[in-house]
Amino acid sequence: MFFPGRNPCSAEKVSSFARVVVGVVIHQNSGRKTFGELSSAGLQVVEGYEELLKDDFTQVSASTATTVAEFTRDARQRGISMG
Repeated sequence: MFFPGRNPCSAEKVSSFARVVVGVVIHQNSGRKTFGELSSAGLQVVEGYEELLKDDFTQVSASTATTVAEFTRDARQRGISMG
């Protein structure tokens, strides 16, 4: 992860950041591929035994990358926003 103005090799804890963005990218090694061209594409996000998000990428079938979730990391409040 690169953060402008910070040394990317430092031992800074990532846990000090309050927002976590989760994304999925298709590796493009032999031509352009979209989510719609993949067979059985999908994701599942769980916390313990609780399913927080399940998706098959049909809404972004023409895309090669997408943001799937944003989490807040505040100990007093657990927030999740599905993108």
